[in-house]
Amino acid sequence: MLIAGAVLLLVAIAGAAIGIPAWRARTAPPAAHSTAAKGRPDPLWSRLFNPGQKTNIVISDAVYRELQHFLGRDISLSEYLAPGYPGTLLAGARPEMQEAIGFIGRQQTTSVGSATLGSRLLEFGHRMGGDAVIRYPHHINAREFDTDNFILLGSRLSIPWVELFEPSLNFPLVTDPATHQFYLRNRAPQRGEKAEYRESANQEQTYADIALLPNLRGTGTVLILNGIDMVAAEAAGEFAMSGSLSAALTEAKGRAVEILIGVQAIAGTASHVQVVAERQISPARPL
Repeated sequence: MLIAGAVLLLVAIAGAAIGIPAWRARTAPPAAHSTAAKGRPDPLWSRLFNPGQKTNIVISDAVYRELQHFLGRDISLSEYLAPGYPGTLLAGARPEMQEAIGFIGRQQTTSVGSATLGSRLLEFGHRMGGDAVIRYPHHINAREFDTDNFILLGSRLSIPWVELFEPSLNFPLVTDPATHQFYLRNRAPQRGEKAEYRESANQEQTYADIALLPNLRGTGTVLILNGIDMVAAEAAGEFAMSGSLSAALTEAKGRAVEILIGVQAIAGTASHVQVVAERQISPARPL
């Protein structure tokens, strides 16, 4: 029964995700946008796509996300990086189950939405003159967060490296244990704000959290685009590439900013985006 469940899990992932080598030719390049005044650097892209510094665009790990659902618990960054992952998660399981989970864990798949957004940002970065590359979470070394720029296309639930920065975020993505649905939690609600931001029952209202903060050594910049669903994630990317995020940063004070956006959707496509809440955040320095 367990092996059958693992096989069904792999089939489900295959239906909702695509292999890393396959998606590169399936997406169209975006048009370059910038709200920077003439002669002045863009407050966002000048930090992320600066000459001589690599910018890693990290797509989601669909298998990692599904394994957490399958096991009924979070998988930490240290577990994700441990030798023998994911077999190490089932040390007490039967050998055949370990083999099945090991096979699933070796697949390199991402969601269609993450692949599409990653490809658009890659082309956008090249147009902006940056040294941008697509990265899969399991191929990254922790030391790179000391020196490089990063764009993380997801939350801790799909990109375990977000764990390094999540303590700094006011709107982390969490899972409702009763419904297994995702929502954004407001750690410190201000006047007029909700404690939780959830997708509406009719799926016409959703949310995304956008965070911009320094890397671990303060030598680069990290942008986190984290939507409750695919529509919200793509809307967050478009919000950034359209110049709206740059405009918001021009008015903000400080280097570390978090912006919660609300997204109205029609037939699975974002039709209107508005800023719901903003925070100046103090980056936590992990050991």
